[in-house]
Amino acid sequence: MMYRAADLSCVRMISSIIADTAPPSEKAELVLDELFRLIPYAAAQICTWDEHKHTHFTVAARGYSTTVRTALNGAGYRDDIVWPFLEKNEGAVFWKDCPFNRDDSPFYSRFLAPQGYREGGTVLLRSAKGHYAGMLMMNLETYQAPAETEQALLGIVGAGLTPLVDRFHHVRRLAAICAPQRAAIVYHNLYGWIDISGDGLPPEAFLQVVGVPDIVALPVRSNWRDPAMSYSRKRSDRGTIIAYEIYPLHDQNCEILLTWARETSPHQLTARETEVLAALTQGLSNTQIGRKLGVSTRTVSTHVERILDKLDVPTRAAAASIAVRMGLAH
Repeated sequence: MMYRAADLSCVRMISSIIADTAPPSEKAELVLDELFRLIPYAAAQICTWDEHKHTHFTVAARGYSTTVRTALNGAGYRDDIVWPFLEKNEGAVFWKDCPFNRDDSPFYSRFLAPQGYREGGTVLLRSAKGHYAGMLMMNLETYQAPAETEQALLGIVGAGLTPLVDRFHHVRRLAAICAPQRAAIVYHNLYGWIDISGDGLPPEAFLQVVGVPDIVALPVRSNWRDPAMSYSRKRSDRGTIIAYEIYPLHDQNCEILLTWARETSPHQLTARETEVLAALTQGLSNTQIGRKLGVSTRTVSTHVERILDKLDVPTRAAAASIAVRMGLAH
């Protein structure tokens, strides 16, 4: 498969545009300009998917009437017979690639054919983990589909457009840099906690404890142990915690990034030892800790001895310092 120098130059230019620091909408407009050099379309659109409102929103468009764009962004296109075929395929899919005639598509017959559009292609835009983020669509006024090389390049271009339509792209990158092995969620004022890593949300009991985090000036590191696990018959369950970090954001789509993972309790501390250690970071005496936890001073002394042994430190102050530094306690 041979590519023309002009087509490769177009693809390189689009890559440079996406890497620029301009707002996504501005970059999307420039991308559509470059795509016209690759495939002279009659109409094209880049749109983002809002999973909470279950609709698309236009980021940049050329040629489509308001009626067609509204249909593309709404349920009409997603409910059409073409959509399942699009979901099963990567790259650019044109009508000629479908296992049915385009006239059999209610969406094509109702919205595209009356506008004089004949051939057309769609690229579903996904994140590296397969998260659907939006789509690129273009239509031609001819039945002749683009050459195989041009269609392949359109698919390559589409694979790189996700940063223009993914509302959480920058936050995902931050999570990948700060905590690449952890799941990630963000807090949105309207929708609450949102999974952005594809790993799901942490346990509801944990989210209830975290609540609605205040905007913090610096990242916060800590851990949480499910009280219910303390009574589990499995020793592995009793030693499991959720380690998490909270990062402040200055993003219009979310205010807080929280990364989390299930981990073995650091230094094999028991739930009670973790509570005592948390109290040590507050500078409480054994008597004060006993009152707080409802146990005897002697019991607290035993816990403290075990904590010092497990952390391999000689003093309470050293244990508290490790706890704060490693996020073992607030």
